[in-house]
Amino acid sequence: MSLKISVITPSLNSVDYIESAIQNVLEQHYDNFEHVVVDGGSSDGTVEILKKYPHVKWVSEPDRGQTHAMNKGFKMSQGDVLVYLNADDYFSPGAFHSVIPCFLQGAKMVVGKIMIEKEVGSSFLNDPRVEHIDILRHWELNAYPYNPVGYFYRREVYEAVNGFNEKNYMQDLEFLIAASHKFKFTKTDFLLGVYRDFETTITQRTQKRRGYWTNKNFSFITKYIDQLPVGTKEQYIKDRKIGYQEQRKIQKWKQYELIQHQISMDKSPNYLRRILYNGQLILNFPEKQKWLLKHLFTK
Repeated sequence: MSLKISVITPSLNSVDYIESAIQNVLEQHYDNFEHVVVDGGSSDGTVEILKKYPHVKWVSEPDRGQTHAMNKGFKMSQGDVLVYLNADDYFSPGAFHSVIPCFLQGAKMVVGKIMIEKEVGSSFLNDPRVEHIDILRHWELNAYPYNPVGYFYRREVYEAVNGFNEKNYMQDLEFLIAASHKFKFTKTDFLLGVYRDFETTITQRTQKRRGYWTNKNFSFITKYIDQLPVGTKEQYIKDRKIGYQEQRKIQKWKQYELIQHQISMDKSPNYLRRILYNGQLILNFPEKQKWLLKHLFTK
């Protein structure tokens, strides 16, 4: 008998995407699956779409946010293998069939490649590493899978790490670090899915917060760092300091580029409009750029 896959989708006012997500799972053409949708009480027509699909196991009621919905979904599920699918992301054709042989050979968690789509039309491939020490270096490119569409795991993995931490908005990274500490990850070269990393996503919003790239913000990693050999720990701490500094620079320049785009598209907030001078963007004047950056990043 084939392994049962539980697909869990947290949802809130996802009318633009939820039907595509349901269809995407059906298009995997894998017979032994269930699709669990945990909706936070949508009022935009999402529930009406869910009612159209009798095979979907769903609930729609107020919850404490996405992480709470993810944990509720696990309790509602019955599958041998779990995967989370956000309503606006999607699996690649054949993703389910590609991971099942790994589990039949004893894998506890299977990690694959993810295509990251940006709102401006660009994309890049997330080809994640899978060793615990590499995932701890989370500031590095491809240190870990950037979205749950790219990893499947046995129920025992979720249970061993006590699910997702509702108090941490970086619950996916915390889960991956905890799971990689307890279990060996199996890597597949298959492109498992697509993550739409748009400006409106929780990931994008949180990474723009002041103080994001700080030790305090990633304090949940400390207990794992403390278990490293002394020499490895010292080098890690040095590398992390440099890595966070570089990420803060990148974060600021992303803001800077977004502001340029917003102003050019006339979608900038009022405080940015005041930066205009005689209809000319001061961004066009090199002598003003330093002042602009200081003004923006000390707000």
